[in-house]
Amino acid sequence: MIVEVQGLWLQKANYWLLITMRVLFQSRIDLFDRRGGDTVQMERTAQELNKLSVDVDIDCSPRKNLSQYDLVHLFNIDWPANVYLCARNAKKQGKPIVLSPIHHSFEEIERYEREYQFGLRRIVNLLFRGREQREKFKDFYRAVVDPKKIPSTIVEFKKGVMEEQRELLGMVHAVLVQTEAETADIVEDFGVCFSIAAGEAPGASRVLAPGARECGGRVYKVVNGVDQRFANAMPDWFIENYGWEDFVVCVGRVEPRKNQLAVIAAGFRLRERQVPSFSQGRDFQTPQLLFVGKISWRHPEYALRFKNLVRKYNWIKHIESIPYKKMGSVYAAANTHVSASWFETTGLVSLEAGLAGCNVVAAGDRARDYLGDFAFYCDPGKLDSVTKAISKAMQNKPSPLLKPHILENFTWDKTAEQTLAVYRTVLGVD
Repeated sequence: MIVEVQGLWLQKANYWLLITMRVLFQSRIDLFDRRGGDTVQMERTAQELNKLSVDVDIDCSPRKNLSQYDLVHLFNIDWPANVYLCARNAKKQGKPIVLSPIHHSFEEIERYEREYQFGLRRIVNLLFRGREQREKFKDFYRAVVDPKKIPSTIVEFKKGVMEEQRELLGMVHAVLVQTEAETADIVEDFGVCFSIAAGEAPGASRVLAPGARECGGRVYKVVNGVDQRFANAMPDWFIENYGWEDFVVCVGRVEPRKNQLAVIAAGFRLRERQVPSFSQGRDFQTPQLLFVGKISWRHPEYALRFKNLVRKYNWIKHIESIPYKKMGSVYAAANTHVSASWFETTGLVSLEAGLAGCNVVAAGDRARDYLGDFAFYCDPGKLDSVTKAISKAMQNKPSPLLKPHILENFTWDKTAEQTLAVYRTVLGVD
């Protein structure tokens, strides 16, 4: 372990201890080519840890020389091919491993695969009934498109996706979940157990599954975060540049999982019957829909359906990219943000929208764990549910308690503080 007398003052008992550490973040090999919520989580956590004098590098090479690092922090067990190789490399070099699984429930994924099929997915799901076979086929396709994935995909085909995930859990020293539901999903989906002495460390949970494979790591809850700047967002920039206000917005990559076509279908229903609105002093509102996010052409049928609707109806607008520092203005100009995704961990965009003063519609118990009774919830597979949730959100002012709730509990500085506490425990510097 590298411990130097420079960097971060940490209070311990009645004196101050000055320490620093070096940490390597690793994840899927296409982390920056195909940006997602995990990319944002890693970047923002790294930035905040740097403020706490933790030196963080992000490098997804599975052959990285780790001699200069105190520990390796891995992200995303649901894309295990490269992450598994990174874990083996860390274990070989004797480095402690921390894992943020960002795991999505198999039950929710299976429902999505069963109920919401477009294009090639119909054929794939018909030919490959089991999750293991489908995941191998998808990774084979991804490796053909992106050759740098070939080495990890070959190992995955030999080892098996599930076996890689279970071995990965067996190699780690700590598992950082975002919700209690994620812990239960990991236990259920991978057949592992987390064995922790009661009261061993703040934030640790005790999870036992009789007969399950023992997991090497202790489990801690570390919250997902949001940028505090959204709390001061103003609508002016977006209104001046795009001319819209008081609309329904949906932020995220345009793909079947994010369920934008269901949001559009709900928009048609709401426009058929005018919805009472609290905004602008008007009695009724016919919603305009704004979608912000790149179109995924891995799903061409879905993408073409979406583009045709945007082209045909002037009350549907799509903006492929908006600078991140301007996203607060988008949320502030909107009435309601909708995330009707088939599966998420917690949903960063819902936190951003809520902090910017937007009403929030979300799907799933993981979002409820963060947003509580301050948001509106829908079933992504039921159009009536999506429509009713949006309608209710449009008819109500955002809860005045949502913004302080998010600021108090779910900001990136809190993510970093909780993460650092786990690092110190793993390294034995408490």
